Amino acid sequence: MLVASSGRLALRAFDGSDRDVSLLSGWLSDPEVLQWFEGRDRPHDQELVRELYGPEALAAAQVRAAIIEDEAVPLGYLRWYPMATVVEEYDWRDDPTDVWAADIFVGDPSRWGSGLGSSALALLVEHLLVAERARRVVVDPWVGNARAIRAYEKIGFRTVGVHRGHELFEGERRDCWLMAVDALDHPVGLTDRLVEVCAAASSSSHPASDGAATIELVTAWAGRHGLDVHVDEVVPGRHNVVCVRRGSGGGRTLLLAARLDGEAPLRTTSGRVRLGDGRREGPGVLDRAGGLAVALLAAASIADGELAGDVLVAGVVDDEPGSLGTEALVARWKADGAVVLGPTGGEVVCRHCGVEVLEVVLRGLVSSTAQPERAVSALGAAARVMAALDALDARWAAEAADPRFRPGVVVSGVHAESEAFTMPAHGTMTVEVRTTSLVTTSEVGPVGEAITWAAAPASAEVTTTHTRRPMQMRESHRLAEQACAAVAGATGVPVRAGSAPYWTAAALLARAGTPAVVHGPAGGAVGGPDEWVSTAGLRQTVQALAALARTWCAPR
Repeated sequence: MLVASSGRLALRAFDGSDRDVSLLSGWLSDPEVLQWFEGRDRPHDQELVRELYGPEALAAAQVRAAIIEDEAVPLGYLRWYPMATVVEEYDWRDDPTDVWAADIFVGDPSRWGSGLGSSALALLVEHLLVAERARRVVVDPWVGNARAIRAYEKIGFRTVGVHRGHELFEGERRDCWLMAVDALDHPVGLTDRLVEVCAAASSSSHPASDGAATIELVTAWAGRHGLDVHVDEVVPGRHNVVCVRRGSGGGRTLLLAARLDGEAPLRTTSGRVRLGDGRREGPGVLDRAGGLAVALLAAASIADGELAGDVLVAGVVDDEPGSLGTEALVARWKADGAVVLGPTGGEVVCRHCGVEVLEVVLRGLVSSTAQPERAVSALGAAARVMAALDALDARWAAEAADPRFRPGVVVSGVHAESEAFTMPAHGTMTVEVRTTSLVTTSEVGPVGEAITWAAAPASAEVTTTHTRRPMQMRESHRLAEQACAAVAGATGVPVRAGSAPYWTAAALLARAGTPAVVHGPAGGAVGGPDEWVSTAGLRQTVQALAALARTWCAPR
């Protein structure tokens, strides 16, 4: 049975079979392995392995175990157990509820130092945070095991104590560090909790107050991590929350802006995050919770006064279509540069399209359906308008196939009211025009002309209800270059700033004088029940944002 997997790496449940017993006895008879795990004075034959590691022994101790496999090749062993079962052994003085402990060894010495052990333990931690609702995961390496300690620190474990003489090893008592990672200090754990609180609020309250539970969680979290917190009312019942990591002064300020409130899917599902192959799935994990989680963790990873400039993390309400939260944000808070957390697939976006939303009112003549020739049907007019706009969009596509660099048009709503046996004389349409120029008349104008021409003999009244201008930043802009360098450093892959065929709130920041880029972890299926985010992408985005802050917030 598979416990968890990510790419070529898998944790397969230890089943006590002859195959697994043979693997374990082979590893635990190797002096190189024993000098770090169990001790060279305790080689394990198969009988001893069955006694100590068999299903009955594990069940009695409430221990679960797995074989670490890389491309189906078994290479190591993991076990984990509730802290409540070993509180006396650990001299644990805190509440052990929802705390799990883990032990690990890589049985193939040729793979030591390769990252296999840290990757396997990271996969287990994510499994425990989500599947077991772990509040904390702990390990207890010998203080002299520098390689293991570095591996644990690499995936977020921090030393929280020391156990004097905790381990009896080769006849001597050894001191061990107690190292821990908390759910709310881990990208996957914090994302999971943010999704959960939003879903709970969405299922029991009016949508306008969805952000309240999230604000409560973010405010408490930021306070524990030494960030200043400001809650700003945008409209009655809806608030932005801004958390500030103060710099020492004299440096550029960086704003990290993320979505705060939920979407319709969160109000109709449990919102629970599901496990996948190197990903977390569920409504809101990418477009909302994941972005907010990585921004908070990046800011918290920076020590007070470490930077000259401030780092601001803004949780913004009402992202679309009104963007009231961002409008209120730019009116009160000023920054020298910004990153808007969005589903860019790990790319850095410095240019994107705008959008014009048009409302079309169609008016014709009513008639009985028995005499349709006497009618001027609004539905017929709508059908002709849709065909004309499809043709216009196809023409634009033929002129420039890449949607990031061409205008586009789509009908997103049609409504006509009529009674039975009556041809409708009145209808409305919603038309969205994707714009690429800061002067939109050349793109919106042809749309209006096509609507008027195609609707005839019905009349068409066209009104612009919503305007959002494109964002245009040079790839050579200091912020774009530094953002690309930070992302490349975190992922190990060269990155160039690019364009996107959609609109984001980064354009509002740019309009207010704050240059902005858009960036977020890899993921997909935004807004649907299968929305997902890469767990590696979450970790890398935390590293990238922190690295960007350390370069951008330098002295002016």
